[in-house]
Amino acid sequence: MLITMALTVKLLLLIGAVAVQSEECSYRARDELVCTNIHALEQLRNGDQKNILSLVFSKSNFVSLDQSIFQGFERVKSIAFDLCNITAIPSGSFRNLHNLESLQFGLSRLDQIADDAFSEMFTLRRFIVSDTPVKRIRKEWFVDMHALTEVNFQSNRLEEIDDGALDSSPNLEELYVSRNNLTEIPRALLRKLRTLEAIHFNGNLLDHLYEDVFAGLTSLKTLHLENNRLETLPALLFKDQSSLKDLHLQSNRIKGLRGDLFSNAKNLQEVYLAENQIEFLPSTLFESNHLLETLDLSDNQLTSLEGGLFVSLKRAYLARNQLSSFAYGTFSKATKLILLDLASNHFEKISPEMFRGLPALKTLLLASNRLTEIAPSSFDNLTRLDTLNLEGNKLKSLPQKPFGKNSALEFLFLADNEVEELQVGVFDRLPNLFHLDLDKNRIRSFESGLFRHLKRMEHLYFNENQLSTISAKTFEGLTSVKLFQIARNPVKSIDCDFFQELPSLQWLSIEDVKIEGFPSRCFSNLKQLNRLQITGLMLRKLSEATFIGLEKLSYLNLTGNSIERIEASAFEGLGGLTELHLDKNRLSDIGERTFLGLQRVVTLTLSDNAITSLPPKVFAPLTSLTTLNLNGNKLEALEKGSISYITKLESLSLGMNKISEIGTGTFDEFGFLSTLDLSNNTLRRIDSEMFRGLKNLRVLHLEHNEIASINLDVFDYLPNLEHVGIAGNKLDARVEEAITQTYPRAFFPR
Repeated sequence: MLITMALTVKLLLLIGAVAVQSEECSYRARDELVCTNIHALEQLRNGDQKNILSLVFSKSNFVSLDQSIFQGFERVKSIAFDLCNITAIPSGSFRNLHNLESLQFGLSRLDQIADDAFSEMFTLRRFIVSDTPVKRIRKEWFVDMHALTEVNFQSNRLEEIDDGALDSSPNLEELYVSRNNLTEIPRALLRKLRTLEAIHFNGNLLDHLYEDVFAGLTSLKTLHLENNRLETLPALLFKDQSSLKDLHLQSNRIKGLRGDLFSNAKNLQEVYLAENQIEFLPSTLFESNHLLETLDLSDNQLTSLEGGLFVSLKRAYLARNQLSSFAYGTFSKATKLILLDLASNHFEKISPEMFRGLPALKTLLLASNRLTEIAPSSFDNLTRLDTLNLEGNKLKSLPQKPFGKNSALEFLFLADNEVEELQVGVFDRLPNLFHLDLDKNRIRSFESGLFRHLKRMEHLYFNENQLSTISAKTFEGLTSVKLFQIARNPVKSIDCDFFQELPSLQWLSIEDVKIEGFPSRCFSNLKQLNRLQITGLMLRKLSEATFIGLEKLSYLNLTGNSIERIEASAFEGLGGLTELHLDKNRLSDIGERTFLGLQRVVTLTLSDNAITSLPPKVFAPLTSLTTLNLNGNKLEALEKGSISYITKLESLSLGMNKISEIGTGTFDEFGFLSTLDLSNNTLRRIDSEMFRGLKNLRVLHLEHNEIASINLDVFDYLPNLEHVGIAGNKLDARVEEAITQTYPRAFFPR
C-alpha cells in the first residue's frame, strides 16, 4: 500500500477538522439569532443583543436553563429550543423576559421543571412542549400566563394534568394534548376557558369522559377525540357546544349513541365516527343538526340505517360495514347528498328502490361488495351522477342500457368483476364518459360499435381480460381517447388499422401480450402519440420504419422483450424522442447506424442485454445524451474508443459486466461526466491513468470488484470527486478508512 506524504498530511488535516465540533450563532434575519451546536453562554454575546427579537437553539448542549442565559435579551419575543440536551428548567429561568410571546421546547430530554420555572411570564401567548419525557402538566406553571392563546403539549409522555391547571389562562383559544398517555381529561380542566375554539386530545388512552368536562365551552368549534378507548359518550356531553363545527371521534370503541346526543350542537358540519363498533344509529341522532354536511361511519358494524340520518348531508361514508339492504325511503329526504360511499359492504343486488330520493348525487361508490345483479333502471333516478364505482364485485353481465338516464356520468369503474360480454348499446347513453376501467374481467371480445357513442372518452383500460385479437373496428368511435392500455391479455394479433380509430391518442401501453412483431408503419396514424410502451412481448426484431409517423413521440420503452436485432432505420422519424429504453432484451450487437436521427435523446438504457462490444461511432448521433446505462452486459475490456465520444454525457453505468481492464485514455473525452458506475465487474487494479480526463466526476462506484490494493493518489486527478464506493473488494480495512477520511461520503455498506 502506497500513501504519498502529501495525502497523509491532507488526511490528518481532514480528521482534525472533523473532530472539532461546529459551534455557530448566526443571524437568519436582522432580528433573529440562530445557534446550532453551542454549549458556552459566551457564544450568545457576540453581536447586537438589544435588537434581537427571536432566539432559536438547535442541537445545543444546555443541560439546565437559568435566567442568566438571557441577560441582555430583554426585548426578545420568541425563543425556541429544538433537539437540545435540556433536562431541567429551574425556578425563574425566564423571569426577566417581559416581552416574551412564544416559548417552544421540542425533541429534548426535558423531565424536570420547577413549579415556578415560568413565573412572571405575563406576556406569553404561545407555549409549546413537544416530544419530551414530561409526564405531568402542573398548575403552578401557568400561574402568571394570563395572555396565553395557545398551549401545545403534543407527543410527550403525559399521564396526568392537574385539575384547573389552565385556570389562570382565560384567553386560551387552542389546546393541543395529542399523542400522550392520558386516561382522562380532568373534570375541571377546561371550566374557565370560555374562549377556547379548538381542543385536541386525540391519540391518548382516554376510556371515559365526564359529562360536564366541556361545560361552558360555548366558543368551541373543533374537537378531536379520535384514537382513544372511548366506549360510551355521556348524554349531556355536548349540551353547551352550540358553536361546534368539526367533531372527530373515529378510532375509538363506541358501540352506540343516544338519539339526542347532538341536539344542542346545532352548528355541526362534520362528524367522524369511523373505526368504532357501532351497530345501530337512532333516526333522531342528527335531527337538530341542519348544517351537517359530512358524516363518516366507515369501518363500523352497521347492518341497517334509519332514513332521518341523511336529511342535510352532502357526503356520507359508510364503507366497510355489514349493510346488505336499505329500507324503502332511506334516502327519501337526502336531497343534498352528493357523495355516497357504500364500498366493502354485503350488497348482492342493486334495485331501482335503493337510491330513490337522491337528485343531487354525483358520486356512488359500491366497490368490493357481493353484487351479482343490477336490475334494469337501477340508476335512473341518479341523473346527476358523474362517478360510479362497481369494481371488485361478482358481476357477470350488465343489463341492456343500464345507464339510460345517466348522461352526466364521466367515470365508470367496472374492474375486477366476472364480466364475459358487453352488449352493444350498454354505453350508448353516456356521451360524457371520460374514464372507463374494464380491467380484470373475462371479456373475450368487443363487438364492433360497442364504443361508438363515447366521443369524449379519454382513458380506457381493459388489462387482464381474455382478448385474443384486436380488429380494425374494435374501438370504432373513440376519437378522443388519449390514454390506452393493452396489457396481460392473450392477444396474438393486432390489426394496425385499428389505430386509425384513435387519432387523439397520446399514451399507448402494450404489455405482456403474445405479439411477435409489428409491421413497418404500424403506428403511423398516431400523430399525437407522446409516450409508447411496448414491454413483455415476444418481439425478436425491430423492423425498418416501425415507428414512422410518430413525430411527437418523446418516450419509447421497449423493455423486457426478446429483441435480438434492430434493423437500420428502425427508429427513423423519431426526431423528437428524448428517452429510449431497450433494457432486458437479447441484444448482442448494435449496428453503427442504429441511433441515426435521435439527436434529442437524453436518456438511453441498454442494460441487461448481451452486448460484448460497441461500434466506434454508434453513439455519435446522440448529441444530447446525458445518461447512458450499459449495466448487465458482457463487456470485458475498455480502451480508448470502446465507448464512442458523447459530448454531453453526465452519467455512465457499466456495472455488472465482465470488465477486467480499463486502458489509458478510455475516458479522455468525457469531461462532462459526473457519475461513473463500474461496480460488480472483475477489476483487479485501478490507477490514475484510467480516470484521466474526468475533471467533473463527482461519484465513482467501484463496489464488488476484485481490487486488492490501491495507491491513494489514484484519485488526485479527479478534483471534484465527492463519493467513492469501494465496498466488497479485497482491500485492507486501513485503506478503506483512509479513503473514508479523504472522501467523507465514501460508501462502505456492511
